Amino acid sequence: MNAVKQKAVINAEKSQLDRVQRLIDSGQYRTVSAFVREAIEDKLGRIEQGRVAEAVERYCSAGWRRKTLI
Repeated sequence: MNAVKQKAVINAEKSQLDRVQRLIDSGQYRTVSAFVREAIEDKLGRIEQGRVAEAVERYCSAGWRRKTLI
């Protein structure tokens, strides 16, 4: 699948970029862009999981909790 990529400028602390560069130097990432793409995907995933968890909590709080059979 060929995803369309778009350029963006980011502002980051030098210390953060130094840490990213160490990961690149150690071979964990090819480029800063590869690191940022993965970081964005991870953050979006956590946000989406949080929304699902909140929806489940609202569902359970509304009395739709499954009753345990004993």
